[in-house]
This record gives sequence, structure tokens and C-alpha cells, in this order.
Amino acid sequence: MQGWQGCACAASSPGCPRALRLPRRSHEWPLFLASDTTSRYPYKSAYEQLGRLCRAAGLPAGVTPHSLRHSYATESLRLGAPLQDVQDAMGHADPRTTRRYDRSRHNLDRSPNYLLATALTSTDG
Repeated sequence: MQGWQGCACAASSPGCPRALRLPRRSHEWPLFLASDTTSRYPYKSAYEQLGRLCRAAGLPAGVTPHSLRHSYATESLRLGAPLQDVQDAMGHADPRTTRRYDRSRHNLDRSPNYLLATALTSTDG
């Protein structure tokens, strides 16, 4: 089946709409597209729609697109995703920006000094 509705076309085929073609890098194109299928979905519209969805789901007020973005980065790092992968997903040019989301970066258990000291004082072999 050809055509974008069935998504059987290759992303680079001429019949595939521009909005469905895959970008070379994830930050080149917006994740959510406006109704014209080529421009970025407006922040205000996303904010308002998210507010309606949260109210309908009975979630507390204060959830914003940015808070979801922050939660994505923080939880990804907490679950062990490599910093560089989260940096790429977030579109950060500098890894120091992404490190701000790493809440466990000051955890002593992750310190290279602590890990080395543990290995040197270990009674195992």
C-alpha cells in the first residue's frame, strides 16, 4: 500500500508528506506539528491543551510542557540513560546544560574516588 496514511511509504519517498519525512538530526524538525503539517505547534496551544488534558484526568494544576520536558530529562538520567543520549534527545548543544537535570550527580556512590577506594579495599580477590 502506498501513501502516507498507511505509512508504508519510505520516509524519503516523494509521496510521503514533508511532515513525515525523517530529519537527519532529531532537533532539526519539531516533534509536534501545527495543523498546516509544516510549522511548529505553538507553545500557547500546547500549554492550553495540556491544561485541558490534566483537568480531565484529575491531575493537579501546574503541569506545563516545560515541566514535562524537565521530568523527561530527569527521569531518563535517573533510570541510567547515558548523558549524551539525553543531551541529543533534548537538543542541548552543551552537556553541562543536560547535567543540570542529573539529580544524582552528587551521590557519593557514583564518585570515581569512592568506587576506586571500594575496589582497592575489597576483600574479594
